[in-house]
Amino acid sequence: MRWKKIVASSLLLLVCMSIVAFLSSQRQLHEEIIFPLAGSHGENIYLSCELPETPDKILRLQVVEHDVAQVDVERIAEEIFGFTGGSFHDVPEEGCTVLSTPLHILQVYRNGAISYSIDEAPWGVPEENFLSYELVREISENIMGKLEALGQVPGNIQIKYRSIGPSSWLLREENGKEVRYLCTLGAEYDLYFGTLQLYGLGAKVNVNVTADGEIEHFTGFWKDVEAVGEIPITVTPRQALEKLASQGYGSVDAGPGLENVIIKDMMLGYYVGPVFEGENYLQPAYLFNMLFEGRGWSENHIVPISAI
Repeated sequence: MRWKKIVASSLLLLVCMSIVAFLSSQRQLHEEIIFPLAGSHGENIYLSCELPETPDKILRLQVVEHDVAQVDVERIAEEIFGFTGGSFHDVPEEGCTVLSTPLHILQVYRNGAISYSIDEAPWGVPEENFLSYELVREISENIMGKLEALGQVPGNIQIKYRSIGPSSWLLREENGKEVRYLCTLGAEYDLYFGTLQLYGLGAKVNVNVTADGEIEHFTGFWKDVEAVGEIPITVTPRQALEKLASQGYGSVDAGPGLENVIIKDMMLGYYVGPVFEGENYLQPAYLFNMLFEGRGWSENHIVPISAI
């Protein structure tokens, strides 16, 4: 009996020592970064990942623009989105050509981006009656495959499936109660140049599908780029963390009562500006994948900080 008590006590001591060592290592990790990290709005910033190892230089990616031929726009309209006819007009300040009918709107940009939508709100259905996630993904992959076959997807950019989820709902009042109907499911994709992620308003691919299997909206925001030499990385990961803490989170509206920010991952990549704004080069940036927490809410966001 005494021997059993000694073993149990030893095991308990070992567990306690392990917990103390773990907490000490975490505390040391945070103290080594920024002693501790305090956000610009009074929130606490925690680091739950290691700082990335970064090269001294990174490829310089130049945006390449092309003239948009009406015949190519008509081909995209017919072979990808299934409509013909319509009228053309150019929007020079946004660098795009628009083909529109009373129902369809297709925009093709000089930098390679494509946007399509139907000018009609889809009629929602009960969520259990909607298409399966598997079928919606199949429909979206079919669209992406057709665009690639037409040469409309940049050959040096990889587009990888990320997730599917509800993208629009319709609220109706029935028998004095508010009932929610699902209008579209959206498939989302991430963009990469090699192993480096592209992030921003100009690096976004969404395919929204209705209950009838039609494309309600397509966002193919990418930019044709080519590598033209290299550019030095002048901001270290530690300096990027300091900028994040002092400058805030850019365009991210983290919501009221922000208390904690947890950095889940940090990687080197490129920030891509909006497709309708002129941009000569993509911006090398550290991409912070973060969880924002407040009382009763939490949100995930990616925040870019310049690496040069």
